[in-house]
Amino acid sequence: MLPALIQGYDKKFAEVQARELIKSFGLDESILEKETRFLSGGEKERIAILRSLITDPKLILADEPTGALDKDNAIKTMKILKNASKKRLVLLVTHNKELAKKYADRIITIADGKIVDDLTINQTDEEVFYQEIKRRRKNNWAAKLVDHNFKKRIKRNLVSTIGMTISLVFCYLLFGFSNNSSKAINEASTRHFDYGTSTISKEFKSESNSSITLVKTVRPEENEIDDIRTKFPMFDFMLNYDAVFNAGEIYLGNETNGEIRTSYVYDFSTNCFDKSLIVSGNIPNTYSWNDVVVNKKAFEMIQNKDVHFKLTYENNIELPDSISAIDYFELEEKLNVLAVVDELDFLSMPKIYFDYQMIDELFAIAKLDNLSDVLETETNWKDYINDSASNDDISSFSLRCFLTDINQKEKVEELSKYLENEIKLSNDSLTIKDALSSLTTAASVGLNVFLVIALIGSVLILGVFSYSSYNDDKKESSILSCLGAKDSEVVGIFVSESLIIVFLSFIFSTVISWILQKPMNLLLNALLDISNLIDIPIKSFYGIKGFLPLMVFVFSVFVTLIFTSIPILINKKTSLKKELTDL
Repeated sequence: MLPALIQGYDKKFAEVQARELIKSFGLDESILEKETRFLSGGEKERIAILRSLITDPKLILADEPTGALDKDNAIKTMKILKNASKKRLVLLVTHNKELAKKYADRIITIADGKIVDDLTINQTDEEVFYQEIKRRRKNNWAAKLVDHNFKKRIKRNLVSTIGMTISLVFCYLLFGFSNNSSKAINEASTRHFDYGTSTISKEFKSESNSSITLVKTVRPEENEIDDIRTKFPMFDFMLNYDAVFNAGEIYLGNETNGEIRTSYVYDFSTNCFDKSLIVSGNIPNTYSWNDVVVNKKAFEMIQNKDVHFKLTYENNIELPDSISAIDYFELEEKLNVLAVVDELDFLSMPKIYFDYQMIDELFAIAKLDNLSDVLETETNWKDYINDSASNDDISSFSLRCFLTDINQKEKVEELSKYLENEIKLSNDSLTIKDALSSLTTAASVGLNVFLVIALIGSVLILGVFSYSSYNDDKKESSILSCLGAKDSEVVGIFVSESLIIVFLSFIFSTVISWILQKPMNLLLNALLDISNLIDIPIKSFYGIKGFLPLMVFVFSVFVTLIFTSIPILINKKTSLKKELTDL
């Protein structure tokens, strides 16, 4: 039935035709269930003739069709061919002159390659009428072959499916990483208690004849930040006391600790920080300068220990007439921990946070006694720092910039981008964000290169397996060609096998990726302290439902078609004669 199915006949019609032909040949219908190796020579001969007749061809070429048959079956075969010649041309080659004279309408005798006689036995004026039935070719017949081949090579196909699935899972996960990593990093970078605390400074670049560029940093003047105040009213610009305050040391018991850093928050009593970061303790309505907030890293170091802050800063001022005034800013207090905050762990350090308003008040009430005596006017440290030159060490070469409302935290990055010329903004959280972004970008590039290599490798392996399958079944494919199958149909059988692998890999990878997303996010969160770095938009992407899976499937099919069909098509350019000869 296969030749009829290849030519587009309906399966039911082909089966009826096959049974009728079998009966007319005097064969039992059970022969349909037998394998070729169990047929006798005569049976094979009759089946070959049956196969040629079932497709109702225009022309039948019969080479010694009765050579392996007994007399009765030979006569039956000739009668069938004679009947077939009423609607088509039958060219028969035989050495049996008796049968030829009995059934042929015209006998051409050839000897030594030359025509020696041309005898017309039955002359008829009737024109042979052949009505071609137009049939739409269907590939339904190939489905069973594809199924058979896939099961025959199940181990090889299983390996290909696993390899392709792994590649597509990586594809999904990396796409999910690229899709959401920037958003996750932006959200995570704000998880700092002092996110709204920055410094701004003014930079001058001086170029010399050498290749070295010198950068000089000074504190911006008040008139230089007026425009910034107007555009960004949610920020408050204050004096920076780092030059003095950073001279202080943290003592844990009787030992100094150089790991813990100090920082400021604008005002503990306002909405200038993210209160959701507080994991233990609370901030009361009233407090003093030595009441502090610490992050978890600092708390792990100071718990069950007395924490002291000791500061001694010497300020030596040279006045005219060789007069000098030496003053000291001194502090020594035990620190009281009000609350503990859970910040982004990546690149963060143990920190103790002071209330800036309290520190500002300390500097406002602390006097420079010796300088006041020399100048004969009372001078406090805040005024002294404020009146200092912008390039003086005690100015810290910068101003403090505080976000007064954490609900407008996006303004920190906006201000940083706005200050692109001489005045620069420095913020630890933004620095960490840039480091994270660079890290994830580098990781994405490396992983994408690996992904491309893995995908190409998987598809190449799939192509090699497909080509190998074609070579394994080259005999069968040549027979299909002999039975009338087009090259594209034969190639389609082997490509379909690869497409089944792609389809299974696509289903498995989509499900596995969706399942793996959560544990992968948990793992990355444990390593980087950033949640939801991977978000695979399986359900919807760009507002289109199922867009990503569809693109993955289309891409996989497209690449597979190229890598599997081209090598086989090139091989199929070999002539059918050579293919059969090489078998």
